Amino acid sequence: MVAKPDPELVAIPTTFHCGSGGIPSRLSTNNTLILLYSLPDTFIILMTNTGKSLYSLPIFAKSSTFFFSKSSLVPMCFSLLPPYTITRGKAVLPNLASPSNSAANANNDVDIQEFMIIPSNKFSFKEGLMRSVEVYMNLKKHLSENGHSISVGDEGGFAPNLGKSEEVIETIISAIESIGFKYKDDISIALDCAASELFKDNLYHLKGENKILQRNEMVDYITELAKKYEINSIEDPFDETDWNSWKEFTKENNSIQIVGDDIFVTQTDILKKGIDECAANSILIKLNQVGTLTETMQTIALAKENNFGTVISHRSGETEDTFIADLAVAVDAKQIKTGAPARSDRTAKYNRLLMIEDELYP
Repeated sequence: MVAKPDPELVAIPTTFHCGSGGIPSRLSTNNTLILLYSLPDTFIILMTNTGKSLYSLPIFAKSSTFFFSKSSLVPMCFSLLPPYTITRGKAVLPNLASPSNSAANANNDVDIQEFMIIPSNKFSFKEGLMRSVEVYMNLKKHLSENGHSISVGDEGGFAPNLGKSEEVIETIISAIESIGFKYKDDISIALDCAASELFKDNLYHLKGENKILQRNEMVDYITELAKKYEINSIEDPFDETDWNSWKEFTKENNSIQIVGDDIFVTQTDILKKGIDECAANSILIKLNQVGTLTETMQTIALAKENNFGTVISHRSGETEDTFIADLAVAVDAKQIKTGAPARSDRTAKYNRLLMIEDELYP
C-alpha cells in the first residue's frame, strides 16, 4: 500500500467523459494522480503517475472534486455535477417498484403499461423496499386466490388480464391495505401510461375500456383518474407528439409528478423545449437511451437547473448490471425505476442500493 495523502486537506479536480464501451476517453488530472473508472465494475481507481493503485471508491461517491482527509481517502461531498451534492446527512436512497405490467410489457388487455408503487419518504430505503416487497407478495397471493394469472411482464410486474385500469389500481390498493399499510400515507401509486402505444390516427385507443378518445378527452380521462385515486406520479400520459395535451395537463395538475420519457428520450434539446413550454415537470433518465454518460449528466444538469424532477430508469431488456443504482444516488435523483422485486436483473439494483445505504449509514 502506498503512502496516504499529506495531512492537509487536498482538492483534486477531475473531469469525466465516457466514450464507447464505458471507457473514459478523456482524463484530467494534476499530473500526480490519474482517475480511471469502469461502468461495469462501478469503482473509481486512483492511480499514481507511476502506475501504483492508491485507493478505490464506489461510483456513487465520485465527484467532480474529491476531498481527501488526513486519515484516509474520504469523499466529503458526493456529486457528479456541482452544485448538486449529496452529503452524508442528506443522501436520499431512491425507490419505485412496479407490481403490475400491461400493454407493451405484457400480454393482456390493460391499457396503461405500468402500475407502480412508491413507499413514503418517511421510511428509510431498506424499510421502504421491505414494504414494497410485502405489497408485491400480497398482490401475488390476492391475484392467485381470485383466479388471475400471476405470470409477470418484462419488468417483473404481474400481468393479470383485468381489463380496466381502474380495476388494476383498486386491486393494488387492496393489496396495500389488506396487510395493514395505509394507501397514500405509507404507499402510493404511480402510473406509466406509455400513451404513444395507444395513439393512432390522432386518437387514443383504449381497447381494455372499449374507448376511443380525442386529445382533449384523453386529458380529461387522465385528470379524472389521477384525482379519483390520488395518483402521485404519471409517466407519458400522452403521445410524444401531442405537446398541447402535455402542456394543458401540466398547467392544471402541476402538483403531480408528470414524467416525460418518450417525449424527451433523455435528450437535452427536447428537454429544453419541454421546460420552455411547461410540458411535464420531471424527466425519465435512461443512460443507454442517450448513449453516453456525459450526455446523461448534461440532461440531468439541465433538469436540475430548472427544477425538473429526475427519475433514473432501467430498460425493458435488462441485465444484472447495477450502475444505475449508483447513478441514482450520485445525482440525488430521489427515485429509481427498476421494476418489481422479482428476477435477478431487477433485484440486483435493489440489492446494490441496500449496500449503498449500509455504506452511507452504517
